[in-house]
Amino acid sequence: MSNNKKKKNNNYKNAKITKSNKNTKREMEKNQKTDYNIPTISFKSGLILIVSSLVSTVIFPVLLSIFGIDNRLGVIIGNSLITSFAVAYTRYFIETKRGFSLGFFRLYILFALSFAIIGYFWIYKGIHI
Repeated sequence: MSNNKKKKNNNYKNAKITKSNKNTKREMEKNQKTDYNIPTISFKSGLILIVSSLVSTVIFPVLLSIFGIDNRLGVIIGNSLITSFAVAYTRYFIETKRGFSLGFFRLYILFALSFAIIGYFWIYKGIHI
C-alpha cells in the first residue's frame, strides 16, 4: 500500500513539474526578443489591408468615374489615400495601440507618396516587373 501511495504522490509531483515547465516555456517565448524588428501583421490587419486595397482599386475609381474622373487617376488617388491610411491604421491602432502620433502621420505620408509614384509608373507609363 505504501508503495502505491508513493506512486500516486510521485505522479502528482511529475504533473506539477510538467505544468510549471510548460508555463515557464511560454513565458520565455513571450519575453524572448529577436535580432530583427519586423512589424507583425495579424489576421485582422491583413483583412483590413485586403478590403482597403479592394475599395481603393475598384470601388473608389468607379465612384469617381461617375463624376467624370478617369479610372486610372482614381486608382492612383484611391491607393494613395485609402490603402496608405489602412497601412498606418493597422500599424498604429491594431498592432501597437499607439494611436495618432507623429509616427502615424509620417508612415501615412510615406506610403501615400510611395503608392502614388508606383501607381503612376504602373498605370500611366506601363512599367511593371
